[in-house]
Amino acid sequence: ATPIPLQGHTSPINDVVTWGDLLFSASDDKTVRIWDLASDQCISVLDLHFLSAVTCLAVGPGHNDVQLYTGADSCKVFDVSPKVIEGGGRIDCVHTLKHHQAGITCMALAEWFPLPNSDDPKGWRLYTGSADRTVLIYDTAFLGGRSSLPGDPPPKGVLKGHRSTVTTINIARKRVYTGSLDGTVRMWDYHSFACLRTLTLDGNIGNSLTVACGRVYVCTSDRVITVYDADELTLLTRLEGHFAYVFCVASRVSQYAQPTRAVIQNEHPCFPMPAAANRPLRFDSFDKGETCNRFVVVTVGVRKARDLE
Repeated sequence: ATPIPLQGHTSPINDVVTWGDLLFSASDDKTVRIWDLASDQCISVLDLHFLSAVTCLAVGPGHNDVQLYTGADSCKVFDVSPKVIEGGGRIDCVHTLKHHQAGITCMALAEWFPLPNSDDPKGWRLYTGSADRTVLIYDTAFLGGRSSLPGDPPPKGVLKGHRSTVTTINIARKRVYTGSLDGTVRMWDYHSFACLRTLTLDGNIGNSLTVACGRVYVCTSDRVITVYDADELTLLTRLEGHFAYVFCVASRVSQYAQPTRAVIQNEHPCFPMPAAANRPLRFDSFDKGETCNRFVVVTVGVRKARDLE
């Protein structure tokens, strides 16, 4: 297939996120661009809001139907609800958070569920990591009101423990997983904010991580992706094959509409070794329509996470 370039940024792009048919891109040029994926056109540019490079993005529910959260010298919130986008006018910043003592380096947005018998309603939480070595947690229902002051609302919680810049955040299994330039990955309880486990990466930097099927995948500065048990953070295996620094990793959960055997065989016809292409895949017990995780790395290949060869 011929790639379709989305051109407009004048400096390196640091992050992209999608919501429906929209793609949001953040750049060192101190702008965020909004692209319509149906037409491959830039429909809006968020500029004049940022004093430094925009390093990270998140998009999801908040005080407004859909909000864009941006990380730079501070966290700025934009209303990108369908009515605003369809209106075609200027998209204004509706909230600014300045609780971090240094620039924001990463962020994540995830649905939050209260403890049983708690009076707190479920909702969405925004997690922002910073060069100040902390992660701040916000309830997005209170972000985005036009009358909001920069200091309001205060964070719901603070994760402290890293000794250097926080580089990556992932929320899964009612845990918060964070990586840092200090060469560690930490696992936190997302109700009490207590640090449950600390994993040392043997002097390497954790650039990015994702959690899938009970495993934590960490891409590091030593050109490998290390795989750990999501509960104990014990090493399970190493995915080797990259020839340079590994910057990012991602996983996807799909709801398959046909037997898993047929989908895997047809959708991913390439294997780590050519001789393995004709070898049938083995499955223990997968039912039609069951949610199944897939882990994909460009040069490593397709790695299955549930007892698959």
